[in-house]
Amino acid sequence: MSWIVILLALVLIALFFLFGYVRGTLEMKPGPSDETVRKVEEILRRPGKVAIEELKRLVKTIRIEDKPFVYYNIALLYMESGQYRRALRLLRSIIVSPYIHGELKERLVILIGEIYLKMGRYTDALEFLIEHPVESDRYYYLLAKSYEHVGHYSSALRNYARIMSSIEREQFVNIHARMAIEAARRGALKEAQEIIIRGSKYGETPLLEAAKGILAYYEEDLERSIEFMSSALGKDWSFYVYIRDELRDAYYNSGRYDDLLEILRDSSNAIAKVDYIRILVNMGERDRAHQFMMENAELLFSSAGLIARLYRIFPEKELVERLVEMALKSPIYRCEVCGYETDTYKVECPSCFRVATLRLKQSSASQENRETIDATALELPDIQ
Repeated sequence: MSWIVILLALVLIALFFLFGYVRGTLEMKPGPSDETVRKVEEILRRPGKVAIEELKRLVKTIRIEDKPFVYYNIALLYMESGQYRRALRLLRSIIVSPYIHGELKERLVILIGEIYLKMGRYTDALEFLIEHPVESDRYYYLLAKSYEHVGHYSSALRNYARIMSSIEREQFVNIHARMAIEAARRGALKEAQEIIIRGSKYGETPLLEAAKGILAYYEEDLERSIEFMSSALGKDWSFYVYIRDELRDAYYNSGRYDDLLEILRDSSNAIAKVDYIRILVNMGERDRAHQFMMENAELLFSSAGLIARLYRIFPEKELVERLVEMALKSPIYRCEVCGYETDTYKVECPSCFRVATLRLKQSSASQENRETIDATALELPDIQ
């Protein structure tokens, strides 16, 4: 009798696993169907506005499980055109969908975090990211950036440390330097000192040396401040604009304005040379400033932005002519699909070979875009 019971139990177990297998086969798998993915990829080859409208039509005809994927791609197109608010509303509405699978959820969380940061809504970014944790280097980078913007430097560094394998050591040291400078400017001098010490354990960079100078400036040790900042600039002038206010005030308050003029004059940085010219004009030495500008014309007339700055100092016809000449060479058409730019209209884009996609570049942003910050301000590294 016992063998019958055992046999019956084995049959029931087999049926249980068979039922589970059949059910798993028939159930809808998470994520979009192959057909929907194919249709979306085809639509995304079209110009932005056209693609958005076609995706909106597509979302009405597909199964409910595929809708979040299509909405996500619509949000991406909104982002590409700077419509952050629309993208954010759409993404926040689908993040709660029960049909969001793991990979798509990660992409949604990261995209929403990026939008909050680009809009300058740092507290919202932090709250959202903490509420929706995912395992991704990009996630930890955005979390660190959010902590940094609200002044929680220890938490920011802890999350930066999580992605050290994706960040060069020099960049990691410079992250410490930047936070130390911002902490010092906020009056958190002890915290700035601690950040500098932590950063020094990973190496020394010119920017970290500049951070020591900034800290010394706010500690009112002007000579030490000048020593660190001038030494840092001697190695790398690229971040001059970032520290020039403290540099100028340190030299001025210590009575060494002539020394400041000397390092600005001899620098390899065009903005520093423009500042030198401006100071000379303010001192009443206009002819000397003009002569210096012409002696350094090759460097100072190398971009429209520099010429425009110089024109505010010397509103001369020659500068206007140079500015006009440079503007005529600037690209005025941009491909809506791939972003290729040119100064002459072409019916077919030379980059992506699509027809009639070149449009005049807009000189002013929409009202919605004015309420956001420029995306390039974030300087987000491409961490995969």
